[in-house]
Amino acid sequence: MSAQPVGPRIASHEAPSRVLLLIDDLDCGGAQQMVVSLALELHRRGIPCLVCALHPEASLGPRLQGSGVPFFSLNRPRPSITEPGRFLGYVLGCLKDLRACIRREGIGVVHAHLSDAEFLGILAGRLCGVGKVVVTVHSQRPLPERRAFDPRTNLRIWLTRLLFNRASAVVAVSEETAAILRDVFGVRRDKLHVIINGIDTAAADQASAVASAIPPGRPVLCTVGRLAAQKNQAVFLPVLTELLARGLDPVLVVAGDGELRPALEAARDAAGLTGRMLFLGQRDDVAAVIAASDVFVLPSLYEGTSLALLEAMAAGKPIVASDVPGNRDILRDGETALLCPPDAPDVLAGAIARLVAEPALAAALGAAARAEAREKYDISGMTDAYLTLWNAPGR
Repeated sequence: MSAQPVGPRIASHEAPSRVLLLIDDLDCGGAQQMVVSLALELHRRGIPCLVCALHPEASLGPRLQGSGVPFFSLNRPRPSITEPGRFLGYVLGCLKDLRACIRREGIGVVHAHLSDAEFLGILAGRLCGVGKVVVTVHSQRPLPERRAFDPRTNLRIWLTRLLFNRASAVVAVSEETAAILRDVFGVRRDKLHVIINGIDTAAADQASAVASAIPPGRPVLCTVGRLAAQKNQAVFLPVLTELLARGLDPVLVVAGDGELRPALEAARDAAGLTGRMLFLGQRDDVAAVIAASDVFVLPSLYEGTSLALLEAMAAGKPIVASDVPGNRDILRDGETALLCPPDAPDVLAGAIARLVAEPALAAALGAAARAEAREKYDISGMTDAYLTLWNAPGR
C-alpha cells in the first residue's frame, strides 16, 4: 500500500481533466470537511472540480459556493434497503442523475466518499467510461452495526468486494482501515492506498480565541466531534469528577452535535457538572474554539483520521487522546501527545491533570505536535497524493 507522499507540489498543468467529488451528504462531519478542504485547495490551484451530494443535507454547500467552487445536490433522500421498491428507485434515480452530470460536465475523475457515493460513483463512472474512479473510505468500521447473521452484512461485503475491485484505486485514511478493506472485504492489495487526511494548517494561525462562553481563570478543556457512542464523550463525566477531586477547577467545552446530546446533557446535570461541561453545538469556527482551550482531549473508542485532532496539532495545543490505532497513526505518546486507554477515566484525568500542572511539558508537546502537523498533514500534501493517484497510468 502506498502512503501519502511528502514531496514537491504537483503543478497545475499536470492536473487531470475535471474532477467530480461525490459524497452522500455535505452536512457537518469529518469526511464532509475533508471534501470541502480538498475542493477549495483544488480550486486555489486552478484545477477544475465540482462537488455533488446525493442527499438533501448540505449545510457546507454555501461555503463552497461562496469560494467559487461549483456545488449541487441531487436532493434524493435515502430510503431503507428494507423498502426494496423505493430503494431501487433511489439507486436508479441517482445513477441517472450522475451519468447526466458526468457527460454534461466532461468529468475525467470521479472521486467518491462515504457509503452510497462509493457504490454509485463506481457504477456511474464505469458506465460512462470515466478515466479514473477513486473511492476514499473514511470509517474504520465500514460495516454498520447490525444483529448477528443479518443478511445485509453479507450483501454489503459482497457488493464492496465486487465494486471496489473495479475502482481505479481505493484509499483508506488509516492503516487499520486499509487492513479491514483487505482482510474483510477482499480489496486487492494493488488497489489499496493509505492517504492520511490533511487540513489547512495555516488556518490555525488565523483563529481568534472564543471567550464568550468560557469562564476566565480556569483550565479550559476542549473536545470536538459528533455526539455519538464512538466519540465517547460520556467518559468526561467521571473524568471531570476526578479532576475536581484532585483540586482542579476545569471547564470542558464540547463542539459538535448528535443523537446523544439530550442524554449527555441530562447525565451532566444529574452529576452536578452543569457549569463545567458546556455544549456549544455544531460550530463553523472549530479552529477558534480549539484556540481558546488549554488542553485538547479526544477519548474516542475508535478513529480513522480525526480532522479535529489534526487541527489541535496545528494549533500547537497539548493533546490527551485515546490509545487506539487511528490516533496512534499520527501521535507519539510522550512526544506529541499523551495517549491513554479510552475506557480508563482515572488515567485520562491523570494525563489532563499532568498537563495542567506541568506547563513546560504541555508547551513541548504542543510545539512538537504543531511541527508534525505542518510537516506531514497539511492539505497540500494530501492533495498532491490524490493528484498522483488521478494521474497514474491505467483505469
